[in-house]
Amino acid sequence: MVSTTRSVAMQYNINYGTALLKSDLKYGAAKLQDNNHAIQVAKNPTLTDADEPNAEITVTDNTFKLKGILVGGVPTTVGWDFLPVAGTTYGQCIYDKAIASDAIPASGTSAPNYTLVWDNWNEALKGQKQNDVYICLEFENNSGKDFWGQHNIIRNGGIFYMIGKLDPDAGRSTADRSEGVTWPTDGLQALPPFNADGSTLKERRVFMQDFMTTANFVIGDKSLQKAYSTVPDLRSSQISLGLSVDLKWETGLIFDNVILGQ
Repeated sequence: MVSTTRSVAMQYNINYGTALLKSDLKYGAAKLQDNNHAIQVAKNPTLTDADEPNAEITVTDNTFKLKGILVGGVPTTVGWDFLPVAGTTYGQCIYDKAIASDAIPASGTSAPNYTLVWDNWNEALKGQKQNDVYICLEFENNSGKDFWGQHNIIRNGGIFYMIGKLDPDAGRSTADRSEGVTWPTDGLQALPPFNADGSTLKERRVFMQDFMTTANFVIGDKSLQKAYSTVPDLRSSQISLGLSVDLKWETGLIFDNVILGQ
């Protein structure tokens, strides 16, 4: 540029610098078992398998409400390219309370929620499996019953939490580290991280900038046995620019039927 330059055009499209998590939720069983038996046996080891059976909660449209989503493994610091900087830790969390609908239907799937997150690329794991990410869902107990979770009793009307694990390598080839992602066919050089020739390094991870990760969570018949009564620890000028803006989320990893509590 020179002092008389009035405009600059970008060669490639501008893409989103953040990643996007799309999540929804459904019940995997009509009746849910709590953790009563294990809790009582821990108190009194003489109890038999027939003693102190688990309580059952029958699923309805009002059994539980989804109140929030916590995303773990968020990098502490990102750089100019919106990737985690060298030496950063992945111990931060994002709490998303802007829930589209707190309703969880007895049959079918809840309305999807969308949460903006940072890319969780880990340069130290280049060519290897990238970080797992733990997602914690926050619920309100509207079942009309108290039930036993992992360690404590969850009172009717109380708040509780359940965790789902997103493993980028689950069910995918470990030899082909690009598998599972729909990589765009043009403008790849605009998406970090880069190869030496400036093209995009195609390595899957749970969250990738400009990509939407989909997680379909399921409350299984024994998920309540891993419910927590407290929040669990999830530790990660005058110049004008002529831009072509690509406002489309590319397809990232899809996690289907993620059973909560496992």
